[in-house]
Amino acid sequence: MVTTTSRGPREREQSLRAREGTRGAPPSSRLASLDGLRGVASLVVLVCHTLLTVPRLAETGFQSGSAAPGSWEWWLVATPLHVLWEGTGAVYLFFVLSGFVLTLPFTRPADRLPSWRSYYPKRLARLYLPVWAAVAFAAAVWAVVPRPKTGSGWIDAMGAGVTPERILGDATLLFTDGLVVPPLWSLRWEMWFSLLLPAYVLVAVALHRAARAPWMRWAQWAAAAALIGVGTTTVNGFVRDLPLFLLGALLAAHREELAATVTRLPRWMMPALAALGVAALWLPWVVGSGSPAAHISLSAAAVALVVVALHWRPAVRALSGRAAAWLGTVSFSLYLTHEPIVVAAYHLIGPLLPAQTPIGPAALWVSMPVGLAVSLAVAAAFHWMVERPSHRVAQWLGRRFA
Repeated sequence: MVTTTSRGPREREQSLRAREGTRGAPPSSRLASLDGLRGVASLVVLVCHTLLTVPRLAETGFQSGSAAPGSWEWWLVATPLHVLWEGTGAVYLFFVLSGFVLTLPFTRPADRLPSWRSYYPKRLARLYLPVWAAVAFAAAVWAVVPRPKTGSGWIDAMGAGVTPERILGDATLLFTDGLVVPPLWSLRWEMWFSLLLPAYVLVAVALHRAARAPWMRWAQWAAAAALIGVGTTTVNGFVRDLPLFLLGALLAAHREELAATVTRLPRWMMPALAALGVAALWLPWVVGSGSPAAHISLSAAAVALVVVALHWRPAVRALSGRAAAWLGTVSFSLYLTHEPIVVAAYHLIGPLLPAQTPIGPAALWVSMPVGLAVSLAVAAAFHWMVERPSHRVAQWLGRRFA
């Protein structure tokens, strides 16, 4: 005879938490927190590019120059304050987030899997339509705003001359690194990952099924770290950048085991992981921003921060708040449109205030906040006028091909 026992409320709650992995936060909150994390990362990129309009910061932060210890630029570049404008780390975070979010639906039970036939038209429309509009916007800005040489390496490098060939290169996304819209260098790898998603899902699911013991999962993460390390030996994005998406795919495939592990951890472990993730964002400016250790450190930071955003309740709550949610909503639009605005603000306001200050032209005190404010406003308008209609087109295509 088989006997059964009914579980009480406490046992049922513990079981639910083990499945959700957020110490009580529902799955919808976890996905909202990831949107908020993406929004915060997009704001960091905006602040980064705004600060790089300061010539002395561009020299130390963009051109690997040195700053005198104790100087104002040293404090912004070489101390933990750099985390507030660590643009490269934010892009690494975008890659890991995309790996997680795009892989997650394809790790469901077989009867709930989405259709690959509908995935591709939806995804291509979701990326290409806003990108084409952003290229047109940047070309229009560069057509009306004069861009004389400034002597600042970063400003002079932003936005090559607008030609049909360069517009076409940006519009295809696959073979150039952002000529008219420089941030499109990262969207190039986002597009390649989107096209190669079936391979990522196949690898992540196969590795998940093969990991029958905890040590096997740790071995897989060690192998992924080794692959990331190999990427530091080349500037080829297929080797350097595409493995970062695999980290997010592995997080998606192992999400249930990760959630169960989190519920067993002492409460101090998650805030400690958050602190380590932030520290890993700063570490490259200690060991050298171009070193293999820097690449590995930023990759580890991205994974740690995604785990924190998924499973640490205070982080879930903060990243699901109104401000972070709004940033998450406009994050893609902000990333696509901000750079021409920031650089144009420098060129338009610079000649108006020629007096010098300890940080350079006094106009920077005006152009930087103007660039920030206009970038956020344009992102909101771009989201409403371009990105939302693109979503509707993508959904329609998905239904047509489903």
